[in-house]
Amino acid sequence: MNQLPTTSRILDAAEKRFGKHGFDGTSIKAICAEADANVAAVHYHFKNKDDLAMAVMARRMEGVARRRKELLDALLGESDQAPPIRGIVETIVLPLVEIIASEGAAGRAYVKTLAHLIHERLDLLSTTHNTYNGTNASRQLEALYRALPGVPQGVVQYRLALSYDAALHWLAHPLQLTQEGPYVRPQRSSDDYTVELIDFLAGGLAVEPTTAEDAVSGAPSAI
Repeated sequence: MNQLPTTSRILDAAEKRFGKHGFDGTSIKAICAEADANVAAVHYHFKNKDDLAMAVMARRMEGVARRRKELLDALLGESDQAPPIRGIVETIVLPLVEIIASEGAAGRAYVKTLAHLIHERLDLLSTTHNTYNGTNASRQLEALYRALPGVPQGVVQYRLALSYDAALHWLAHPLQLTQEGPYVRPQRSSDDYTVELIDFLAGGLAVEPTTAEDAVSGAPSAI
């Protein structure tokens, strides 16, 4: 019998199911079966599926946000100078890479959960993200404004949101270009993929808008 506390079993099971099947594809009944718990226990500890999803995110997001702050502190210091764009991207990507490396399958399930929720329940993700990571996101945005003075701020905001979205989906389902054929590539290490992801996002953030008319006037909620 699993000796973990009921709340831990429920959170572990929910994270695994949300990561694999998404929020919409996961039922409380399925979580209970995975956790060897009853429906009453879920409602007692977490009220409903929305609150459970937010608890799953919060359990690891606090540590991720703490690590992101450390990286931002090291990058920005007390200077008002424009930081390197690649360094800003590293503050997005590296905390997620590190939690996958340290937590293994559970860390990957957490990132997969975020990747599902960004499209299925952005309201839940934004609420939790703003609680733990709102200050970090504001610092990232201000740093990008300084680093990209020629890009309209609305475009910068939109690109930052796209960068988070792309990072989550890449890390949740890393592309393995090892198929047979003329374009086959050797198996790459996780470090190689991380470097390529950071380079790709930095390039996307830095490119000039095509025309002034194409500039995005508004931005989705940052996550």
